[in-house]
Amino acid sequence: MLGVILQMTMVMMTSIALTREIERGTMENLLAMPTTPLEIMLGKILPFFGVGAVQVLVILFAAKVLFGVPFIGSFGLLLAAILIFVLAMVLIGYTISTFSRTQMQAM
Repeated sequence: MLGVILQMTMVMMTSIALTREIERGTMENLLAMPTTPLEIMLGKILPFFGVGAVQVLVILFAAKVLFGVPFIGSFGLLLAAILIFVLAMVLIGYTISTFSRTQMQAM
């Protein structure tokens, strides 16, 4: 469930939000500012990564407290793997937004 929830929300939110900016023309304003494209990309990716990290914490908390799911093994390794997965999903959403021109295409 964790993977499905993260995949659906991270890819969809990232791709639709960035495509919306392209549709409205605000991305051109950002590119005209004295910042590098890397800074703009990080500014778009990091907030969604933060949202994904919060989702992970809420889901793991609910799994442990509400449903009593036992975590066997290294909890730090589990978190590291999940955060790499979240980063991959956000980057996939970013890639989808670069190819799509409308929000409907991104969806």
